[in-house]
Amino acid sequence: MSNNDRDNLREEWGVQGTEGEPVAGGNDNAPVQSRFFAVDTHAPVVPSLKFILRTGRLFFLPYSHQPVIEHVPDEGLFLRTYQHTIHIRGRGLANLAEWLGTFRVTWIKENPSSTDDGKEGVYVSDVIISENDAP
Repeated sequence: MSNNDRDNLREEWGVQGTEGEPVAGGNDNAPVQSRFFAVDTHAPVVPSLKFILRTGRLFFLPYSHQPVIEHVPDEGLFLRTYQHTIHIRGRGLANLAEWLGTFRVTWIKENPSSTDDGKEGVYVSDVIISENDAP
C-alpha cells in the first residue's frame, strides 16, 4: 500500500497517523490509527488482534485462529472462531470489517464513555466477547 493510498484512507475514514495506543507486538509504526483501532501495513506479520475493553480487560485473538469476519448492518461486526464469538457494536463498522479482512488490525478499543462525538468515521461503542459452547 502506498503512502498516498494510506493518506486517502485516513482522510476518508477520519483516522490519524501513528499517535495513540501502542500496537500489538510492540511495533509502534501503525500507518492507520484512530481512537478505536489501529492497522499496521508495515509489519511482515501481525500475530494477534488485541481488544481493549472499558473495564481494563485485555483480550488477544491470535490471527492463527483464522476468525470468520462478518458485518451485519444494524447489528454490528462479528468475529467468530471455534472457541469465541466477538460482537462489536458501533458506527462505520463496514470500514473496520474491510481492514479486519486483511488481518492487519492490531488493536480495537471500546469507547470508555459510550458517547459518540461523531469526530471519526469509525466508532466502537461495545465489544462483547463470549465463549462458544463445545460440540
